[in-house]
Amino acid sequence: GIVLTELLLGKNIFRSPDRAQSRRNILGMVIPQFATLRPDIEPRLEAIIQRALQRDRENRYLRASDMLTDLELYLYSDRYGPTNEKLAVYMKEIFGIQDPVIPSLSRPPI
Repeated sequence: GIVLTELLLGKNIFRSPDRAQSRRNILGMVIPQFATLRPDIEPRLEAIIQRALQRDRENRYLRASDMLTDLELYLYSDRYGPTNEKLAVYMKEIFGIQDPVIPSLSRPPI
């Protein structure tokens, strides 16, 4: 959510010159209505942003893929179609394909 808002606004609204203040902002600053900061943010995008920035885990996206789905639905609106990412997930589910395990580069203890 923070990265998305930074992309949309061109700045990180939580950032302060003082790192401790930045942390306090993330933890306690009132989350603004982003359409007041950038009027072309539509209500559906505002809802996605607000959900992504919820401090309570139960109210925000539990998985990045859930946010991706909502963003795709927003972006494609009435012409929704699968993206490469969604198509890959679908194909993996259908064919029971798992992501490859990348072997560790560390050596076993001697």
